[in-house]
Amino acid sequence: MLGLMQQKNLLLSSIIQHAARWHPRGEIVSRMSEIDVSRTNYAETEQRSRRLANVLARLGVKHGDRVGTLAWNTYRHLELYWAISGMGAVCHTVNPRLAPDDVSYIMTHAGDSVVFVDLSFVLLVEEIAPVIALCVHHVVLLADAANMPTLTLPAGMTLHCYEALMDQADDTFDWPEFEEIRPARCAIPPARQVGRKGFCTATVPQCCMPWPAMRRMPMRSERWTGSSWRRRCSTRPPGVGPMPRRWPVRP
Repeated sequence: MLGLMQQKNLLLSSIIQHAARWHPRGEIVSRMSEIDVSRTNYAETEQRSRRLANVLARLGVKHGDRVGTLAWNTYRHLELYWAISGMGAVCHTVNPRLAPDDVSYIMTHAGDSVVFVDLSFVLLVEEIAPVIALCVHHVVLLADAANMPTLTLPAGMTLHCYEALMDQADDTFDWPEFEEIRPARCAIPPARQVGRKGFCTATVPQCCMPWPAMRRMPMRSERWTGSSWRRRCSTRPPGVGPMPRRWPVRP
């Protein structure tokens, strides 16, 4: 006898589809600069995420490949978050505040094949391009054709314009079904942090864990065990013992 539990994998693509279906006019506001503010909604974001998934496929991204991002928290970065993980690839968000040597080490260690870059990090990418050329084959600038800067890249690396690729892609894309335990995001620590290991985050924790718990600061009404954290991270930081059975309630 079958129970009443759902028989569908918890995937990130199902979240954006739910938002587009039931909250299509939900507004997403991004401050692109001091004077430029972009406004979109969940319906348009889901449609553009499908188009972006076709762009990634044209760039050769396959299931399980790592795709790096050097970007601020804008609507384009949000589209990358849904499209990369939704198509079965691994979204690798790189901290742009790190030193150039650390950024190049992180990208090569993760094996990023495509990197999406905001305009404010063009000089950084140009500096580390000779090193990351070992694995990165495509650099996509998050801009339109009118704001594309000149960028010198070594042989084997191709420069693309984000909006130009989006205009050429089709927005018809069927989100694939795969096991919910497949990795959706990854993080690699800098090389100078000896002893620390990178980890991958599966789709399930991102779908079902409350965001305060993911920040390791549970709300008063929330309880979750250490096993949930160990399921989300493959390793604990050095010197950290077993997680407590239950998190203490904040006063």
